Amino acid sequence: MPHPLVRVGQIEVVPLCDGVAPLPLAAELPGYGVDWAAEREAYPFAFAGEGEWAWHVHAFLLRTAAGL
Repeated sequence: MPHPLVRVGQIEVVPLCDGVAPLPLAAELPGYGVDWAAEREAYPFAFAGEGEWAWHVHAFLLRTAAGL
């Protein structure tokens, strides 16, 4: 899914997905009662495996009058 560009003054900032890394759900929000089943149902694209979520790694392209 492409990300829309953001304009900051005269600079266009375009987020680019550089990859996905699975991270364990157990390390997320320790001490909080997160209903991971409900989260998985609402946001299925955000999960990598049964006990992992898909952490998206991004880089940013900056487009200016001088170039990229």
